[in-house]
Parts: sequence; C-alpha cells; structure tokens
Amino acid sequence: MRYALIAATAILILAVVPAGADDDEKSHVYQIELESREGNAVRRIPRDGKLFIQIQFKIKRLQNGVLVNNVTKDEIVLREDGRPVAELEIQQPAGSEALAVVLAMDISGSMANGGKMAQAQRAAGLFLDKLPEKADVGLILFDHEMRLREPLAGKQEQAPAHREKLRSLIDKAKPLGGTAYLDATVESLQLLKNASGRKAVLVMTDGVDLNS
Repeated sequence: MRYALIAATAILILAVVPAGADDDEKSHVYQIELESREGNAVRRIPRDGKLFIQIQFKIKRLQNGVLVNNVTKDEIVLREDGRPVAELEIQQPAGSEALAVVLAMDISGSMANGGKMAQAQRAAGLFLDKLPEKADVGLILFDHEMRLREPLAGKQEQAPAHREKLRSLIDKAKPLGGTAYLDATVESLQLLKNASGRKAVLVMTDGVDLNS
C-alpha cells in the first residue's frame, strides 16, 4: 500500500524513495503540493460546534511530476500532532479528473454481413457523442492487422476537431480481412500508456479472434 503523508501542523510535505527502489517502484512515490486559491491553501471552517481544517493540495508522481487523479482515500494519511485524523473527508474538484479513451473497432470481412458494419459505425458515433466534451479519444481500426492507429489528441483545445476526424475515419471504414481483437486491445493500451487520469478501452467486434 502506498501512502501520501500530510503533516498538517507544520504543513510539511514529504516524499520518500526507498533505498534500492527500481523505476517501477519510484513511479508510485508521490509528492504533495499545496494549492493556494485566493491566497489561502489552508482554511479554518467552523461547523456544528467544531473547527475543521481544510487543505487544498495536488498529488503528483515524484518521478515525472505528472498529476495523479486516482489516489484513493485509504492511501492518504493526515496526522495532527503525530496522531491520525479520524474525521477525514477527501473531495476531488468536480470535473477535474481527465478521461482518455481508445475505441478499437473491428472492420474484418465478417462485419459486411447483416448490416453489422453500419450498425457498428452508428454505435461508434453514439459513443463519441456521449463522451464528456473534455475526454481525449484515440482510434484503432483492425481486421487481422492494425489498419489504422490514431493516437490521442494530447491537448484539450484540439480534442473537438480530433474527435470529428475520428468520426470521419470510422464512417469511411470498409470491412476486409480476418480478426485480431486481442492484438488490437494490446495496441489500445499502448496508446493510453502516457495518458493521465481515468483510462478506458472499448473494443467492438463480432467474431472469434483467429489471428492475434
């Protein structure tokens, strides 16, 4: 279990790298930065006859400084005068967590049967419509090979135009070849390797994998 330690009394931020830790272990060591809003990162809030302390902070990976959005409450320990705080509330700002998605779509020859290709294209379009506006999307079109590999936009301001480009590529896709959806899944995970926040892969296929 990994813990991020906040010493509230001295506002002391600690990040410890174990001796002999390998690169993978170091990638899970966090640093915490106080985030000042309106000039005050630490606030005292009276509530129900008690005095609560509110601290605003960011959690980043010590190895590369990337913002971490998936640290659970159990991984955060707050101590006051050396004792764990029992009444601890962790709240993430609404809409702050990034979402990166890769759609892997089967365009093998069997998708030409029974109107399945048109159905898949409509479903893919609906999927793009329903994603949050700020979500970053990548695309893989595959049969027995990776026919198209379109990475994430990478920048939020480019996301809307990038999504329209993916929609056009999906609509132009033609069914051909065999099926290798396991390879496509692995390739999708590679596209998400450097993405931050929540990550998801959606694989659309109609058949049995015979070519991975």
